[in-house]
Amino acid sequence: MTHTNHQHLPNLLDLADSALRPLDGLADLRLAHPLLCHRHPHLANAVDAMARIGRLQGQGYRLIGAFDGNRLAAVAGYRFQENLLFGRFLSLEDLITADTHQGADWSCRLLLGLERLARAEGYLCLVVERHGGQPGAEDHYRRSGLIPSSIRYSKPLILTDRSHPMCPSNTLSVLRLIASPRGAESESLRLSHQVLDGIARQSGERPLSVTDLDLNTLAHVDGSYARVLAGSADMDPSQPASSLQRSDNLIHQLDKADVLVIATPMHNYGVPSVLKAWIDHIVRIRVTFNSTPQGKVGLLRDRPVYGAISSGGLITGDRARQPDFLRPYLKAALATVGLNHPQFFTVEGTARGDVELAAARQKAEEHVIEFFSARPLGHANSGARSFSVVHQ
Repeated sequence: MTHTNHQHLPNLLDLADSALRPLDGLADLRLAHPLLCHRHPHLANAVDAMARIGRLQGQGYRLIGAFDGNRLAAVAGYRFQENLLFGRFLSLEDLITADTHQGADWSCRLLLGLERLARAEGYLCLVVERHGGQPGAEDHYRRSGLIPSSIRYSKPLILTDRSHPMCPSNTLSVLRLIASPRGAESESLRLSHQVLDGIARQSGERPLSVTDLDLNTLAHVDGSYARVLAGSADMDPSQPASSLQRSDNLIHQLDKADVLVIATPMHNYGVPSVLKAWIDHIVRIRVTFNSTPQGKVGLLRDRPVYGAISSGGLITGDRARQPDFLRPYLKAALATVGLNHPQFFTVEGTARGDVELAAARQKAEEHVIEFFSARPLGHANSGARSFSVVHQ
């Protein structure tokens, strides 16, 4: 028996992609009707189709559209359910891309939005029934991390809120830094999703709790911060919004995390300024490192660190023609606080056209899969803290 949730309607904050929005009113349903007819030719009569969709909405069915400007590029139909096999899950019933927008990752953006929506609501699985669909649909589901069985695809989801009542107490806490200003279109963010999938597979039955920190909203350190660190002023506790207080909060957030994932583009051969701002906040003398006659000594415990990096040009291999200051700098800065063995994955040549971009994505994905398949749980890098599967 399946229980259906009839109440929830998503908003743009749930979906975290400005191109996505719910399709709810009659005008929206009429806009979606031609796309739905691609998948369901028997719905050609618009009046009958509107009536049927209205009845399904009363049973919890919802539609979300992906928009390219004012044009509807793709549509997804789903509902929240619960059964004995999967527990609480999001059932994806329709995923249709317009013929004019094939090959542009619109369906991928819808899947990512629905995953985020489901995680935010505490649902533990995304399920797609295996029935007819658009050409290439099954390959797309596989690339998106959905696991095939004889009658359906399914994907366990990573809860994004460790305090959520559905989030078990033995979760593996992951802090993901997002440095790209491009939002859901970011290649580094896309690559970091694959890194999270690798971590999830490696962690076995231990669920992940992911905290996303968008660095594009982070303020830089200020004069009061510099004066306190130089020893020429005391911290003013009456200023909770000061950069020193912000630094305390960011260090505490990092210290709680079991794993750090950094999703960042390369800007002018180095780190973006927003990522540099985060580093300035967390690399702090007498708090995260001490200065000794032998050099700086990190005070944080080591843990796995994964960098998902995108670059417009090539930074590895025989064809590389530009310097890379990003990875050496990150290694040095992280080692200063005690994070000694970062592992980097790169998607390179993102500005070299669609063909090279597709090849770069595939190469990066293969690197991620190979890395996490070859290493047992808790040995992602040699200095990492072990996080074996434990049921408490």
